[in-house]
Amino acid sequence: MDKHTDALVGQPNRRGYSRIETSLFTVFKHKAKRNDDSPPQIGYTRDITPTGIYFYTQTKTERGDNVFLSIHLSADWAGVGMPPKLEGEGKVLRVENAARILPLDDFSGVAVQLNQELALST
Repeated sequence: MDKHTDALVGQPNRRGYSRIETSLFTVFKHKAKRNDDSPPQIGYTRDITPTGIYFYTQTKTERGDNVFLSIHLSADWAGVGMPPKLEGEGKVLRVENAARILPLDDFSGVAVQLNQELALST
């Protein structure tokens, strides 16, 4: 297990993988609501690992929520069709006020543990 100091939070990293800092557009739905007519929610990633993702959102999200995520890999897609994305499901482990990190008071930071590896969708 990688025990390096995590520069993002200044604490020892208890995870098995190093975080990759990246800002990617993220669409998510609470799993119980995935097939209903409610609109998907939006956010953007702070970092990602093979087992989890941390993202910012203005949407009310609670610890223990199950979510379906769609992470868009390119904002400037020039290929044919829709840009590629990573999709998967996970459980919200932590929700924190992002005001200490972002200059916006109404954003939350959401940590999600993935149920399995993200799948590439093209």
